[in-house]
Amino acid sequence: MGKYLAVSYGRYANGMNGMPGAVFMVDNEIKPTTPEIEEELDRILSSKVFATAQRSQAFLRYVVERSLTDAPPPLKEFSIAMDVFARGDDYDPSIDATVRVEAGRLRSRLREYYDLEGSGDPVAIDVPKGGYCPTFTFRNGKVSAAKEVQPMVEQARPVEIMPERASLQWSRWAVAGLVLLGLVAAGVWRWHSSRKLVSSDLGGGQQIALAVLPFANETGDKANDYLADGLTDNLIRQLSEIPPLKVMARGAVYRYRSSTDKAVSVGHSLHVNSVLTGEIRQANGKLIVDTELSNVSDGSIIESHRYLPEGDDLRPVQASITQDLIHGLKIELDARESAHTLGPVSSNMEAYQEMLRGQGAARGNSPVELHNAIVHFQQAVKLDPKFTIAWSDLAQAHLLLGVYFEDPRQHMPQASEYANRALQLDPEFAEAHGTLGLVNLLYHWDYAAAASELASAKEEQSALTVLSCTSHLMAQTGRTRDADEMVHRMLGYDPQSAQLIGELGCIDYYRGDYDNAVQNYREAMAKDSHSPVPYWGLGKTLSLQGKYGEAVKILRQFKLANGFEPPLLTAEIGYALGREGKTREAERVIAELREESKSAFVDPYLVSLIYLGMGDEQATLQWLNRAYVVRSPFLISISTEPKWKAMIARPGLQAFLAKMTPQEHTRS
Repeated sequence: MGKYLAVSYGRYANGMNGMPGAVFMVDNEIKPTTPEIEEELDRILSSKVFATAQRSQAFLRYVVERSLTDAPPPLKEFSIAMDVFARGDDYDPSIDATVRVEAGRLRSRLREYYDLEGSGDPVAIDVPKGGYCPTFTFRNGKVSAAKEVQPMVEQARPVEIMPERASLQWSRWAVAGLVLLGLVAAGVWRWHSSRKLVSSDLGGGQQIALAVLPFANETGDKANDYLADGLTDNLIRQLSEIPPLKVMARGAVYRYRSSTDKAVSVGHSLHVNSVLTGEIRQANGKLIVDTELSNVSDGSIIESHRYLPEGDDLRPVQASITQDLIHGLKIELDARESAHTLGPVSSNMEAYQEMLRGQGAARGNSPVELHNAIVHFQQAVKLDPKFTIAWSDLAQAHLLLGVYFEDPRQHMPQASEYANRALQLDPEFAEAHGTLGLVNLLYHWDYAAAASELASAKEEQSALTVLSCTSHLMAQTGRTRDADEMVHRMLGYDPQSAQLIGELGCIDYYRGDYDNAVQNYREAMAKDSHSPVPYWGLGKTLSLQGKYGEAVKILRQFKLANGFEPPLLTAEIGYALGREGKTREAERVIAELREESKSAFVDPYLVSLIYLGMGDEQATLQWLNRAYVVRSPFLISISTEPKWKAMIARPGLQAFLAKMTPQEHTRS
């Protein structure tokens, strides 16, 4: 029983009566007193992490205060559902996963709190998995507070090492973006300073920086590209879950996909300690996966391995590569970290293959590719209804279609439904929380619900991979997490990212620093001339500086270089022409968008923007109301977009904004 020295019936840790008949595991040292626990509870509830998370506040207060009563009743899911979340007598936990989902969010927020604001607190409150009874400990690790256990104590079972939970990395520039939009590379970082860091030959006690270079498809069959890319992407996500590792983002490593540079040279360019390379080959009709882990400092080979999968099943290969890398870098994980990092992906090999095919299709930028991805994800969850990652990927594919390409009403509700399915299986799955956060923000216009979903750094990072202005928008809720700081953190995982540099321009734009915005957008354009976002950002910034002719010239350069013009850029051209007084030319741009809308979805907000530039308030409001009908994601930006500053106080726009209240079902 480890450090627990006594088992007693009756008295709670600080002298209160225990529940009759319950067994409490205690030790013989001093426990946190009730005032100490209550003081710690107040610190947590008033923290930045919990400030806007009303549901987590209510949940934590309820379980703690019930535990501190003279005769603490059992903390059961049904009573929590009724007392905290206002569920009725017909509450069915097999259908309604509210309590389990909210418990996962609460645990995530507690971990974030103690990693950041609460790192120096003397007392820690936790709600361990497997139940809802809180524990109270001193932070020096001496004491465990009263914890209800069963009279029979099983011996701990060894952790079963299984393939990780793969995650779809969404790193793309949108072809049709939002007013506050610029996509960021799927960088990965963690705020878990409290996790154990084990020194190694490479790290010298410091964080180990690792680059997983794109695995090469040497099978001679291009159809196997999805296997090589899928293995690379899922290893990046899985390894990023290992506390001592800083894993470079997908965007950073894929720049070297066609490079002839040696691994060590690439490692020096990326400023990492170690590099993992690999290739997939085929011999006698069977796949072979070879990997090599290199030490960048001296060029030595730390480990090299060959894996022989059964057929096309790369699940055990992925798990073996991860375990071998942990061994090669001399990293030690405790049981909880191992279980979290190496949790099973799917019990169905065909479902796993469908997920990889879906991820491969979703890497494209077109609606056709996203719809193709959805077909594969749907097949994956049909084959394995408990496939958390596939449900989350399915949700995110619908989110991207609803945000960038098609009628939001056709996709946002589905994105919400599938994200909730993922959270029923894993209440702490950050990608699903990120998707729900964006649906609440962009479709329901519900800041409070969005803030609740994006309560942890990890969940917000997931949302940032889709909508990089998430932090800017969420700042309107009173949150202090700074968008500029977050983007700079992510640049550490992809220093040459045109997306992130462009996002710095976006941040400068919204705080009125137009000169720096122009500089950042120009740098992003130089790094990626195929993305419309830097053109859009630079064009709108020049318009606000009164340089309308230059803005139009920049915006039209994108079509000259790429052969097409997204509606976002077309609308920005119309706005600049309207502001310059070229009314007839601006009206021709409106006609272009209306013609395009006959064959593809064009957000009515874009037309309203051109009328805004022309100074036609009545037509502006008419098209805003059309945008309201389709629940345009653009509308959430009106209150902070500088273009609307002159009109924001007008009665018509004020009346319109008053309609944008959260839907009732998002508050339940």
